[in-house]
Amino acid sequence: MLISELLWLLVLFGLLISLAYEGDAFVVVGGLNTRQRQSTIQSSSPSSGIDTPPTLQFNLTSLLQADNAKRIHLQQIYEDASSIMESSQSTTAGVRDKELDQSSDVSETSTSPAALDPFRRFLQPYSSHDNLRHHGHFAVPPSSSTEERMMTVPPNVAFAMDDLLDFLPEKLSSSFSYSSAKTTRTTSTGQDETVVMMSNLHQPLSTSWQQVEYVSKVLTVEGQYPSISLLHVGTSCTNTSDDLSMIRMTLTHDSVEALKSLNLISLHPQDEPLTGENGEVLIRRRDIDILRAVCCGINNDDLVVETLMKLIDLTVTSSQPRLVLICSSIQSVYVAAAIEQWKEMATSSVRRLPHSSGLTETEVQELLKERLTVVTMGPLSELPVGPAYIHVSMYDDALAKTIALPVKEHKNQDGDDSNFPNNPVVLQAVSPYPSASSEQNNWPTDALYSNDAHNMLVCAIQFLHLVLRINGLSSFREVFEQGSQPTPILDISQSQFNINYAGTAKGLLALPQDEILLAVLQAMGVGQWLWNPQDEYDDDIVEEVLPHFDYAKATVEEYFGYDTYEELQAIAEAS
Repeated sequence: MLISELLWLLVLFGLLISLAYEGDAFVVVGGLNTRQRQSTIQSSSPSSGIDTPPTLQFNLTSLLQADNAKRIHLQQIYEDASSIMESSQSTTAGVRDKELDQSSDVSETSTSPAALDPFRRFLQPYSSHDNLRHHGHFAVPPSSSTEERMMTVPPNVAFAMDDLLDFLPEKLSSSFSYSSAKTTRTTSTGQDETVVMMSNLHQPLSTSWQQVEYVSKVLTVEGQYPSISLLHVGTSCTNTSDDLSMIRMTLTHDSVEALKSLNLISLHPQDEPLTGENGEVLIRRRDIDILRAVCCGINNDDLVVETLMKLIDLTVTSSQPRLVLICSSIQSVYVAAAIEQWKEMATSSVRRLPHSSGLTETEVQELLKERLTVVTMGPLSELPVGPAYIHVSMYDDALAKTIALPVKEHKNQDGDDSNFPNNPVVLQAVSPYPSASSEQNNWPTDALYSNDAHNMLVCAIQFLHLVLRINGLSSFREVFEQGSQPTPILDISQSQFNINYAGTAKGLLALPQDEILLAVLQAMGVGQWLWNPQDEYDDDIVEEVLPHFDYAKATVEEYFGYDTYEELQAIAEAS
């Protein structure tokens, strides 16, 4: 009898050891009743394992148009996936802590402007393994050394400065070199603009900074360039190849049915199961970034939204420079959430902001329109009434056309736009890039990268450069003021002209023709930024859709004079 009891104890002990080794810890997450496997992450390709569960395919259209009731379900999945990533990262905490200890002395690992010396102890060294720790931080410009560790300024440190809107363009912005004689853009009223650009989706800090410098150089007109500061939006992807890696988690049947009924996930073809054995699914890291953006409006502690709110509050209540926010694609969701939350707090009788409280709705609209300019590139969000908006997009960007809500524009010929407080300036052109898909109601998340017409770095920003150059403008506020005027009416019927002159103007802005846009794309070397550099036959897209070098040079010189093509080429060579 004693021997049999000992045998049973040994068997039970072996089972406990086995369970502890596998590390399966299932928890119930509120509303969705989601079970998660805390310590399991799959970083390899979905096809690498025999028993690999299906990948959860989110419906991008429904995600972006979801109301708060639907976003609560998505928020729970995002928090579930985030806890899995944190659990996985804790296993390598020793290595990461050692790396940070070796670089704890910021002065020894990186260089920064001398103006940051008083704040040097508060700067945070950047590590790709801790990308989300820099969510909502301002990037510190790196020096010419490419080997140094980049750093960020936490928002609580930045907003402790007295003149942050002056400090950002002077010390935390893009420039061709560290120089005290930096050229800045000025508005038509003589006031400087503080330009802040949000990093693009899934980008690490180093890549985001390269993109900011490229945008600054592209927008250079006659020696004047905008000094652009970078607001970093962290990513769940730890490196450039990690955006395709998967996180394994478990969903209950009720969870999957809830997502299906709300049309938040796409059904698999041929009745394939949505989940594997025991309800296991794979979620892509880059989809987690999308979920975080979609849920930022209901996440009260999202640091990007909080930083944007404080920037807005600072600019509308001070005599410091106007604020310009540049965002693209899904990042416009953060801007929309920040504006909405600021308006709600600014009109509250209880002081919840450092500078604004008890304002009327009319005062809020007037302050936003006067002090805040928002430049969006292919926005995928409805933007609140208030700021001066400049929307830049491509006609063939089917994603922005089907997901973003229609933009209302006034048609008054007498210049009265009092009935249109959210009147935006919409600048559109046709991109040269082929589109593999047409308009549809159920876009997958992969659609964000399927068409380069949606890529701000290879068409939209160059189009904005041409608008500035052709109209002789030097600030974003000037673009808004000129573009929001009524387009002059011709005294001769348009049918008498061989060229549609009215179609090449927006308000008082002259818009570039297609051939000059194609020539400028060739000159600025957009091939390095393409999402899809090759077509389905592995042919080079740039060679197929852009004009030959000689023709592009002749076109640019015809419009803008000699040496202009070489000037534009220098932008690509320096990037």
